[in-house]
Amino acid sequence: MVDFSYRRPDGPWDSKPRWSLRVELRTLSRVVGFLALVAFIAVATINYDRWSRSAAAVPEKPSSVVPHSLLTRFSAVDGDSLRRGNEDFRLVGIDAPELSQRCLQDGREWACGRAAHERLKQLVARGDVQCAAQGRDRYGRTLARCSAGGTDIGETLVHEGLAVDFMQGGYARQERDARIARRGIWTGEFDLPQEHRRGSPPRAQR
Repeated sequence: MVDFSYRRPDGPWDSKPRWSLRVELRTLSRVVGFLALVAFIAVATINYDRWSRSAAAVPEKPSSVVPHSLLTRFSAVDGDSLRRGNEDFRLVGIDAPELSQRCLQDGREWACGRAAHERLKQLVARGDVQCAAQGRDRYGRTLARCSAGGTDIGETLVHEGLAVDFMQGGYARQERDARIARRGIWTGEFDLPQEHRRGSPPRAQR
């Protein structure tokens, strides 16, 4: 404690201090500590603001997440069915040979069902596949007419002799042209896909 006393005009130093100033080290240390904390927070805030602005200026690394558009591309299930995600599509107006179906050409069997499947895979691999839904079938598949790159997929398959016009689906002319030109399944004998599914006796087609 530091005492400051003053001398009375008519006598010696006053025994009682009229004004005293106490400086305690504990209080002083608290004040110094508080000021240091305030200074630390201020410096940290300034540095964080500078770091945030510099980090924002650095380009982000390319994301490793696969874009949604890639996850939902169409894939070929067989010669006349597609899949996108968890949804199956049945191409309207055509009927392609079943995957296990084989056809005859010059007395020899060939995997016409697999050929139709491979061709459909090639068509959808081009990208830009658009489908116009027309309801659902009894299996829960979406019935649709689909195009790839602006070209009707069903029309292409029928024209190349890898599918037939089904239930007056609108591809009668393409089927007739393929039959005359003897393309695909029209090169020899085959079962109509619907007859193959039923297990009916083979039907010669020329």
